[in-house]
Amino acid sequence: MRSALWAVLVLGMGALVGLAVFAWAGHGGHGVAATPARGQPVAAAADRSVFAPVVERILPGVVSVDVEKRFRHRDLGLDREGLDLDPGFGDQEFEIPSSGSGFVIDVQGHILTNDHVVRDGVRIDVHFSSGSSLPARLIGRDPMTDIAVIQVDSPTPLATVPLGNSDEIRIGDPVAAIGNPLGMLEGSVTAGIVSAKGRNDIAIRGGAPQYQDFIQTDASINPGNSGGPLVNDRGEAIGVNTAYNAPGNGIGFAISINMARQVAEDLIRNGHVARAMLGVTLMELDPDLARGWDLQGTQGVVVTDLQKGSPADLVGIREGDVITHFDGLPIQHVSLFRLQVSRTDIGRRVPLRLLRRGVSKEVEVSLVEREDPIPSIPEQIRRRSDRDLGLFLSLAPGDQGVQVDSVVSDSPASFGGLQGGDLVLGVGWDPIDGPDALRREIGTAIREYGVAVLRVQRGTGRTYLTIRAGR
Repeated sequence: MRSALWAVLVLGMGALVGLAVFAWAGHGGHGVAATPARGQPVAAAADRSVFAPVVERILPGVVSVDVEKRFRHRDLGLDREGLDLDPGFGDQEFEIPSSGSGFVIDVQGHILTNDHVVRDGVRIDVHFSSGSSLPARLIGRDPMTDIAVIQVDSPTPLATVPLGNSDEIRIGDPVAAIGNPLGMLEGSVTAGIVSAKGRNDIAIRGGAPQYQDFIQTDASINPGNSGGPLVNDRGEAIGVNTAYNAPGNGIGFAISINMARQVAEDLIRNGHVARAMLGVTLMELDPDLARGWDLQGTQGVVVTDLQKGSPADLVGIREGDVITHFDGLPIQHVSLFRLQVSRTDIGRRVPLRLLRRGVSKEVEVSLVEREDPIPSIPEQIRRRSDRDLGLFLSLAPGDQGVQVDSVVSDSPASFGGLQGGDLVLGVGWDPIDGPDALRREIGTAIREYGVAVLRVQRGTGRTYLTIRAGR
């Protein structure tokens, strides 16, 4: 069994470094750096550095992402002695600032970052290397790969970071990581090489993404760099900086840009990622299993369970089957097989070869879409006008106000302080009798005054909150 490396997700990793390659003069054959004669021009920067021109070109498209995250005190858990870290506060919520990195990928202002950077965020702000800042809204997030897309509306055209082809990278290629390490070093750069690619065995504290295609690098990736680009010497993003390995200093991991690009396109187009599903639970075929079943070698994955009515179930796949080939390609590991299935076109009939009690068998399976664990963001919320509040509402029990079921994280409602579970009793001085009336009265108040005042009951207490146009 392969041992998984332990890596730590950080709330913003990514530091791009300029790898300096100095030209040495063969001074007496000893490799001493040549000193220019008086009046002789110093060699051009391009002659001395691989990444300096790259950084100058793409740094305007790399951003710092500041996020306000909301937590409950009870989520803090217990201290080492088993005592409540904050007794007496219970479900009271509070906000904690966090920071990470990201990079602009198109002229529409879409920014690629990590899901763990923006997760639980109630407010997102983006800072550019020029010193300007813009509020951002969440377009979509995908915990299964730890990728998210946010968007800003800029009055001027934004610089973008070109996306490369991560399938073309080679072990030993020079790379650099750019980002906002430690949450305060915007535009920092570190450099190194590609140490490995196609890593899919990374266990990450706090939760590893289910679909993995990591590039391993010794370019320093630090807390605050998550979401920033890992770039090649042509200035193309070939990865999204995501994690570092705590026990092994100098080892970092970036999500391959080919995976990140596919996820980002789905998030921008649909608000969620469409993935194909076979409907099986799997484990590795280890040497002991292979020996016990009298199989030659350990190629393939073992079916341990099936989802009733799934594509695998419908074609007669059984528990204990060893799937050895998918779409004509040999299967090496569970994680790679899962990734391969997820990338297959939904509805396509795919040939599959398996071993059942040592006997080879072939079937054709038609894949279906996997249910997305993250609900898609409704189009009217993702592309909202000032009246699109970011609220999911229902009539409160007893017709006493309107129940707030949930709040979209980067919406005017969240910026106004509304929370799931709140009871909205009225707008301005007047009571409201249903969700439609609430939306209508908020819209009227915003048009007339630029702000709507809401009378809100939270638990046993009452307060007033305001919602402003757009934020």
